[in-house]
Amino acid sequence: MQLGQTVGLFDFRPCWLTNTNTASQIFPLSEQSFDLVIFDEASQCPIEQAVPAIYRAKRLVVAGDEKQLPPTAFFQSGFSFGDEPAEESEQESPAKVDVDDQLATARQQQALAVTDLLEASKPLLGECLLNIHYRSEHPTLISFSNHAFYSGRLQMPPSVHRKVSNAPLLLIEVKGVYDKKQNVAEAQAVVGLLRKIWLAGGQPPTVGVVTFNEVQRDLIEDMLVDAAAKDVAFHTRYIDERNRVEHEQDVGFFVKNLESVQGDERDVMIFSTTFGRDPQGQFRRFFGPINQLGGERRLNVAITRAKKRNYVITSMPLDEISDALAGGGAPVGISVGGRDYLHAYMQYVKAVSNQDPDAQEQTLTLVGRLATAAGAIPSAGKEDSLFEAEVRDALTALGHTTVSQVGESGFRIDLAVVHPNPERGYVLGIECDGKSYHSEWTARARDVWRQRILEQRGWKIHRIWSTNWWLDRDFEIRKLVARVKSLTGA
Repeated sequence: MQLGQTVGLFDFRPCWLTNTNTASQIFPLSEQSFDLVIFDEASQCPIEQAVPAIYRAKRLVVAGDEKQLPPTAFFQSGFSFGDEPAEESEQESPAKVDVDDQLATARQQQALAVTDLLEASKPLLGECLLNIHYRSEHPTLISFSNHAFYSGRLQMPPSVHRKVSNAPLLLIEVKGVYDKKQNVAEAQAVVGLLRKIWLAGGQPPTVGVVTFNEVQRDLIEDMLVDAAAKDVAFHTRYIDERNRVEHEQDVGFFVKNLESVQGDERDVMIFSTTFGRDPQGQFRRFFGPINQLGGERRLNVAITRAKKRNYVITSMPLDEISDALAGGGAPVGISVGGRDYLHAYMQYVKAVSNQDPDAQEQTLTLVGRLATAAGAIPSAGKEDSLFEAEVRDALTALGHTTVSQVGESGFRIDLAVVHPNPERGYVLGIECDGKSYHSEWTARARDVWRQRILEQRGWKIHRIWSTNWWLDRDFEIRKLVARVKSLTGA
């Protein structure tokens, strides 16, 4: 393709979405031919594939998550280009060496030593952290990763439900045997669960399955084909879900192993941990890629794919996975790997599945210690100001139950009114312009963007301005009570 043709393409389509290899094939190697080049999932982009696209950029944005998967090394040569000794040569005296040249050389050497674009970019580019989590509709789905891998800094909207009768994390324990790299009982449980989800009536949620290895993935695929061949209704649903498209996006059913699932998301994820006791009854602490260097990153990817619910099907004896939780967690300075995080995650899933908030909080505290981070962030707290306390007291006097400071960090709601039927959760969230309002959030973020996100999660929001409260407290109370009645039908 000639340069002139490329310019014409830029006029016709100024923005291009492609991968690095395709960009090298269809665009000429012309320096700074793009005003801006943006790399997404940069942790999975090898340096050698990124350089040609960077050469074509005037400006560069590199986006990625260092807590997710690096480029796969399964097909890379084991030859190390850094093992050859450098040839001797005359060197300038230290007094004549340019400091800028030294710095540039050091940066080049550092870039050549790393495996992916994200790692190479961190010391060279300015950093901006994106701390808002959107995928999970219930904070419980992301809380473990938030404490284990992100130092508790992720902000997420709280759930409108006080208690979740059908927990967003469900543990299903089966008496499976791990033999020849597969677990038949777990695969059968996966197929049975899919049958239940797909044939329940109505439009089922989108679903994906994650396994610990390829052998288990293939076993589940084979069992699904066999089940579909014996049941017409299941066969029809299986084909429909495989080919499902929503809003012009592929949301079809899949079965993938740990190395292949990054970037995917579905309403419901089914996680087959695969490993368990062998035919002789021995449980060996070997978990494939989880045991490898960076195994906790693979775990983090796998457990954060669900929007609504994670089912974890396992044959593992949970208390024997590792020694990570013995004595209250590993002390600082002790090496912690993927196996230890797996142990903590399984205990967390068990606590959530059993609806045991004390065990859930204890596990988050322990995983915080594993990650040398702070302990669990409380889900509720004391009111921020006298103004909020007065609103709470006024509602209490009228017979309404409230909870202060629901949720975490930037999405914390000042007051939440509990529905007369507690099983239905919170009926209304109340925002007061107290201390949190005057902190880091801009007026637009506070009044528009933040509220929109909360409403997408099912919250009804009512705002009370302190000036209006002081001028006509009774009028504000009547408005608030009328809003609560309209939502409860009382």
